[in-house]
Formats: sequence, C-alpha cells, structure tokens
Amino acid sequence: MRTFTAVTPMRTTLSSDLALLLAPVRANEPSAPEEYVGHAEGVLLDERGRLIAFILRLSPRLVAGRPRTLVAASAITVSDDMVLHLSWTEEQILAQPRLDADLQPHNRVDGGRPVESQWMPARPNVVPPSDSVNGKEALKEGLEGGAIGAVLGGVAGLVMGGPIGAVALAGFCAAGGSLAGIIAGATHETAIEASEMKFDNIAPENGGASRTALRLLEERLRDPALEASELVHISRFTPITTQTAPPERERAGAETGPWKTG
Repeated sequence: MRTFTAVTPMRTTLSSDLALLLAPVRANEPSAPEEYVGHAEGVLLDERGRLIAFILRLSPRLVAGRPRTLVAASAITVSDDMVLHLSWTEEQILAQPRLDADLQPHNRVDGGRPVESQWMPARPNVVPPSDSVNGKEALKEGLEGGAIGAVLGGVAGLVMGGPIGAVALAGFCAAGGSLAGIIAGATHETAIEASEMKFDNIAPENGGASRTALRLLEERLRDPALEASELVHISRFTPITTQTAPPERERAGAETGPWKTG
C-alpha cells in the first residue's frame, strides 16, 4: 500500500505561492461553465513529493454537508485567474469516494473501502464515463483526416487522370477523411481518468502556465521550513483500500457505466 503526504491549509487565506491550496474548482460541465463544484482544501503528495491529487470540498449544491473527496492532479488545469478546472464531469466527481476526518476514503455504495483501481481484469467501473462530445479531438482528427485524404487522393488522381484528376480526387478524399476524423474525434472520451483511488503525476498536457503553476506549488510544498510556518498542516497516511468490489458495487458499476479496460 502506498503512503501519501497530505498538506492542508490552516488559514482561510494564504500567500500567492500557496493560493492553489484553497482555489475554487470548476468541472467539465458545458451547461454551467462558470459554476463552481467546490474548492480545494489541500493536496496529496506521493512518496517522492510529487503533487498527485487535490482534496476537494464539494459545493452544497452538489452534496448536502459538503463532504470532501479527491481529484487527480493529472485532470486539473489552472486558469489565469487561479481557478482549478477539472476535466471530470459532475457525475464523475460524485462517484468518487468520500473522505472522513482522517482522510480515509469510503465508497459511495456501502461506505466500505473503495476499490484501488485496476484495469485488468475488466469489470464494471462505478465511475461513469463522460457523455459529452469531445470537440477538441473532433477538430484535431478532422484536420488530420482531411490532410491525409487530400494527399492520398491527389497521388491516386495524378496517376489515374493527371493534374485535373489529382485536384478532383484530392478534394473528394479530403472531405471524406475530414468527416471520418470528426466523427472519430467526437467519440473520444473527454474525461477518461476518473477512476477510484488512481492518481498519476501532473499530466504533460497540462502545459504552459498551468503546468508551471502546479510545479511551483509542488516545489513550494517540498520546502522543509513550510511545516513550521503554521500556514499548513502536514500529515502522512496510508489509504485503506481493497482490490475486490462487493457484489452490490459490481451491480452499481454495471448500471452507471460500460466495461472498461483502460
């Protein structure tokens, strides 16, 4: 079992270098892009001091009592106004285990140990997939498909009909390739990493200013003098998890999402 370091704020306001520990959080919900799903209340670091998860205090709009849960740092980007944007949907957030006062996670079905995510053997995942259209991937694959279609069509048309045939067939194949790419890209999952108790390091796609902000926070939290500053509380703990979901959880998973293998 892995041991993590939890860093939680001891004040309601923090300096700019620690501000992300209390940052508001928005989810991947196109219907309410400006609505917060909660705010951060600390982070988890792995054994090497790398930032792997944020502790999220849920909004009362989502859950009465405002419980805490964990969201992966790899699914977080930071906006210019220091707001955390989570690539999960509200449904995916709500399916995550809740944290008790000792930061121990409990599953949503029977309150027992959450499942430590594993992708083999395949089983129903209690975390539902996102059902929104992936516009970014649709545009990307549409452009790539159109370019590939144009090249292949141009070559084939040049062989069969000369320059005129090359232009005509290139246009036809470009349109077909673009349409196929758009369809394929739109079906890509928009929030694929929303599994229970599975946390990766800051994702490479969290680039630019967002990645820099997360890295700066990570480095600040490694400062040995931080614990004595009385700005944050630092504790180490090992989450109690299981490798096997009880039958009722398997049924819940089958009802909320398709079988996944990663």
